[in-house]
Amino acid sequence: MTHFQIDTVSDKELPSALHKLGPQGSIIRDRISNSILYLILSANVLQYSFWGMQNPAYGILRDIIIGLVVILFLVTVRPLETQQALIKVKLLRLWLYCVLLFGIGTLTAYAFGATLSFGTLRDVAITLGILLIGYHKQIDSTFFARFTMLYIVLGAVSAYSYVAVFGFEIHDQYIVDYKNQIAPLFAILALLAVSHSIYIKRGKLLMILSALLLITIIGILRARTALVALLFCVMLYLFSSRKISIWIKVLVTCVVVAFIASNTELISEIFIAGKQGTDLNTISSGRVSRISDGLDFLSRGNNLLVGSLWGEQYDGGIVHLFLINLWIEYGGILSLPIILLYVVFLGKVVARCLKRKERLENRYDVVPFLMLFLLIVSFNEYSYPFSPISSLFLAYLLYGAYLRQLQSLV
Repeated sequence: MTHFQIDTVSDKELPSALHKLGPQGSIIRDRISNSILYLILSANVLQYSFWGMQNPAYGILRDIIIGLVVILFLVTVRPLETQQALIKVKLLRLWLYCVLLFGIGTLTAYAFGATLSFGTLRDVAITLGILLIGYHKQIDSTFFARFTMLYIVLGAVSAYSYVAVFGFEIHDQYIVDYKNQIAPLFAILALLAVSHSIYIKRGKLLMILSALLLITIIGILRARTALVALLFCVMLYLFSSRKISIWIKVLVTCVVVAFIASNTELISEIFIAGKQGTDLNTISSGRVSRISDGLDFLSRGNNLLVGSLWGEQYDGGIVHLFLINLWIEYGGILSLPIILLYVVFLGKVVARCLKRKERLENRYDVVPFLMLFLLIVSFNEYSYPFSPISSLFLAYLLYGAYLRQLQSLV
């Protein structure tokens, strides 16, 4: 009942109405949101197991997760605090403005007969909602550790289901055609496991083993983009950490180089097994030629400005590069707000990765690297970094909490 009272009071009464919630109301709301988060965790890891990705289980679990995220947003995000967050955090404010501008542009274009989908608008709006959940949730270091460590362990069990079905062999054909959906979540969990293995006192071995298992499964799935992006982010994270001595960094480098040198055949199988040729286009499953076709499409007539909205429709297949695919679909004018958001987001994430905050809680210093991973993946996958939500929920949730941590240092 308290939430309904807040919604109906005037702006001047909002602060006092929120105050009337008192500690008890805040505790109850926190317990409810914690319970919902653990339910989302359970549904997510179950969904990403081999059996959870089969129909009808996948559709049922997807609907459950969507419903839980909506409920979590309603429980966690409050109007007055959202207004304050938008004032304090420039990225959140830019995100909202870009969503509104893109939404208005999309609806206007649709009204004038444009051929388009509302998928990008939906995805960018949902990621903003998840950021706000993370920002308002006030995830402390204890909850961060418990929640993510459970996510990691259950995620590793979920990933192992693919080994249970297909074994540890590298197959010429991809064992599942949805590898690029599940591998990024496994990679995010692996990166978190690496971070925990540095900072926690108990459970280091469990985190290291979980990370190794998750990386192994990504290799077996042959999700090459996720694997390369993960290894890059892990190395950057380790070498930019002041917590790790130079000798440990040298040791890690030697181990990685030795592993690559002694397993060239295995690495070759992961990257080029089953490919009829060794040229870059064949190895990339035709991505290079589709990028070339996409750029050629944009160079003709007014396509650079309007894309496939009106006139000529692009029919060259999906371009697996987020910005070019976006440009082809919506044109340079309509897609400008999302391009601006993407570029600013990338710049801020890279800056945070290269300039880590010494006073920031140790638990959170890995979070920008989760976002960097997603942005790197977007250079070879068309839906990232804003979709699919089931792969990105944890990363955006934690990044929202990270933004709140940064504000506490101001």
